[in-house]
Amino acid sequence: MNSNFKIEQLENPINWIDEMIDENSKPNYVNGLLPNVYTNYFKLYFPVGLTNATDNTSIPKTYKEIASIANLDYASNFSYMNLVKKFGGIPSNFVIIKENDEVFIDKFVNIFGSDTNVIFEDIGDDIYPEEFEVAWKIEGKLELLKDIFIKLNKDNYHDFNYFPTYIYAKDKSWCTATKIFQSGLIVLGCNKILADKIQAQNIIDFQEIKYGDEYFEFINQ
Repeated sequence: MNSNFKIEQLENPINWIDEMIDENSKPNYVNGLLPNVYTNYFKLYFPVGLTNATDNTSIPKTYKEIASIANLDYASNFSYMNLVKKFGGIPSNFVIIKENDEVFIDKFVNIFGSDTNVIFEDIGDDIYPEEFEVAWKIEGKLELLKDIFIKLNKDNYHDFNYFPTYIYAKDKSWCTATKIFQSGLIVLGCNKILADKIQAQNIIDFQEIKYGDEYFEFINQ
């Protein structure tokens, strides 16, 4: 894999998406992230699990399994935040398995196609390394994702890893979005061909949602 990539700074990032989303919608709703041009929408969850009390190891779990164990509704806005609301904080046996995020990326790239021509775009943030602080774009193959991810998360001490705000195929047949990095998930809009591949696999934890759904609930709402 060629890990070299060029970071292009932007004045007006993600114009085509901004022009097509509901400007009055909130960023924790699908229609505040992605345009209504796809047949299917999903939440792709980063790895989490529960601590084994016997040997203190982490046991990977899906969010659906965690909802069932916690006796919570596995609704479209389900996330770890529902645990916080019920228990007054993140339960001590709930673990965010950050070290498995690179495995998640390997699986993501495999499903979506390592040779897929994509554009990575981000609005920038001062919590990122210096070269990523202002709005940026990288064009190339999807296989670049892991290297971008590693550099983006250099010296990241938060519970959740950072992920590019948007990744989309050059033909715009699919697009991922993540504006709330602490949500622990990616929102995907795609065509039926890719949707069938997502639904047929059990490697990445996913939940199918609808356009207009609230996909993440802030605790203070």
